[in-house]
Amino acid sequence: MVRNYPLGIQTSAATGVGMLYRIIVIVAFSLLFLTACSEKKNEDQKDETAVMEELIQRGQAYYEQGQYRASLIEAKNAIQRDPDNISGYVLLAQVFNALEQGKLASRELERFQGEKTWQFQLQLAQAYIYQNKFRSALNILQSIDGGKVQADQVNYLKISADAYFGLGELEKAEQYYNRAIAAAESNEELQPGPTVGLARVYLAQKDKPKALEKLQSVVNQQHSDAYLIRGVLAFQEGRFDDAEDLLSQALIVLPDTDVIIPTRVRILEGLVKILTRQGRSAEALVYSKILADANPAAQEMKSKFEEAMEVYKSGDMAKAEELLSDLYTKSGKNDMSGRMLGLVNYAQGNFEEANTFFGEHLDPETVSNEVIKIWAGSELRLNRPEKAAEIIKEKLSVTPDDADLNSLYGLVLLAQDNHEAAVEHIEKAISKDPQKVKLRLALAQYANRQGRPDDALKELEIVYQKINENVDVQTRYLRQLVAMEQQDKAWREVKS
Repeated sequence: MVRNYPLGIQTSAATGVGMLYRIIVIVAFSLLFLTACSEKKNEDQKDETAVMEELIQRGQAYYEQGQYRASLIEAKNAIQRDPDNISGYVLLAQVFNALEQGKLASRELERFQGEKTWQFQLQLAQAYIYQNKFRSALNILQSIDGGKVQADQVNYLKISADAYFGLGELEKAEQYYNRAIAAAESNEELQPGPTVGLARVYLAQKDKPKALEKLQSVVNQQHSDAYLIRGVLAFQEGRFDDAEDLLSQALIVLPDTDVIIPTRVRILEGLVKILTRQGRSAEALVYSKILADANPAAQEMKSKFEEAMEVYKSGDMAKAEELLSDLYTKSGKNDMSGRMLGLVNYAQGNFEEANTFFGEHLDPETVSNEVIKIWAGSELRLNRPEKAAEIIKEKLSVTPDDADLNSLYGLVLLAQDNHEAAVEHIEKAISKDPQKVKLRLALAQYANRQGRPDDALKELEIVYQKINENVDVQTRYLRQLVAMEQQDKAWREVKS
């Protein structure tokens, strides 16, 4: 039987069956091929996952053994292999935090754009602690819970306490250190960290006996920081032999690492001071050489920076700039030399250049209030009140009750015609420091410019009542009365 198909094609039934068979075979082979490809892809994915897990596990093992260089290599390899895998970033930050290099840790963590894990947030908070960004650390900690594993709970509470301690909120710091100690009650290995932190709180509260009691309570755990603090206290009391013994013990109990860690540096520097004070210069030189050999570039940079600072203090800004510029280049744009270059340029009236350095190397959260005033003042000199306001506002988020910053912020807001917010901050500044009542003169001047003489008079009357013996205040008040045609009242005040 022959079948007719469109376009003049003819075929028999047998031929049709053969075609159908060939189609079925082709489809079957295609399905087998696709299945094989899928299985191969799944196997590749499993292999890739296994490789990543091996890298992270090996890096973690190196970290726990104090082999930080090897751990960093494994972490970087993991990130290079899979930039979207969070584990590599967390391990990298963990190593940098162990070396107290918070800026490097946070910089690496901030590169990751995926969903953040609990461990990620905790490492970022720790990185901020090492940068003195205590408020930022608390903001992170308050957005996550304390973790389910005991060690995580203790670490979470200790970092919270460290942040409060850094902010000077000693009562809260004490509370969180005690909570961390309670959480570590069943694990002696977890107790020394928060206990030493609590001792620091007591020292800040001038309660040395209580601090020593806490430090003594963890002596069995052989904690290097406990010995270090006791050694420093002994040195301050003039007990140099005891101080040397304690710092030597701190050195002995410190775990071995493939790079010199900050704690070891602090101990060695302490021993150098003690031995030098005792006239044992030859022995002190041994420890100084260890420090120099561990990081020769850092020692050289430190020496050059100290030289530049001496020149800066002498007032020779041109020479200071020359030394700092050389140091800045050789140190890879070090923050400290960058900040000083900003101050040197400010002192020379180069405000644009100063602000370039300030913007790159200052963080409003961590820099002192005095430097913030200089930075904001430099922006104002360049007629950029919006930028000045932004800088001060960020600092106020950390120190909201600072009278000087509130007064400066209020004046900047006035320059931006933001009267309501300006009044709020000026009132706050005066409430914190009544001596700043003369700020109301600025409010009066602004009110006059806005055509509100009655409001100006109210402000001047308040100032006049507080400091009526001040010639400037008297003059402005009397002029305001005359301008508002209140000559009789002005004459009465003149006669009085």
